[in-house]
Amino acid sequence: MHTIIQDNIDNKGRVTAYVDGFIVLEKSGTVKYLSMFGTTTAVKALSAQIIANRDGIHLLDDTGEFVLQEGYRPLEIKRDDGAIRSFTRSVRPGVTHKILFAWEDFMPWKNPNAREFIAFGPTDASARKRVFHIVDKLSQAPLTPSWTDWLWEQLALDAELPMVGGDVPELANCRIIPIPDEAWLEARILEDLAVLKSA
Repeated sequence: MHTIIQDNIDNKGRVTAYVDGFIVLEKSGTVKYLSMFGTTTAVKALSAQIIANRDGIHLLDDTGEFVLQEGYRPLEIKRDDGAIRSFTRSVRPGVTHKILFAWEDFMPWKNPNAREFIAFGPTDASARKRVFHIVDKLSQAPLTPSWTDWLWEQLALDAELPMVGGDVPELANCRIIPIPDEAWLEARILEDLAVLKSA
């Protein structure tokens, strides 16, 4: 179980909540998905600080050590540049569970300016299917499900692997996939057409 902390919010000391799932970009500390729970006050304070993009919010591992960014400095969590959505539910009086997520990265078809999306799933095969379905939905190029593995090789092999943690099996296979340019995708299809016809 990871912990999220921020020291000295409004000079009132340390605020802590527990994290049971996250997707964070290691280089920037950008939060794509964060599931946390704790006292209602702490969860509200931390989520407000993340949304306001305040400094000093860190992730600790299950031993209480800082999660390191690029191997040498404490990972500082930052807000995603796009819109953040949240779901909040009361677990019991005084205890809250909240999920923050960069919704455009999970549903890129809702944003015409989206440049990337998150492919995820409990298995490699489910992540591959998600890539196919999203690209098929976004693209004008005709795609067929038998091209799923080919499309994965074109887009996912060099894709960014975010830091993923927690107890959320659906996030086990996660990548940040660039949305392919229409002309590039059509050129790749034409280039590999002989292979794709046999798929």
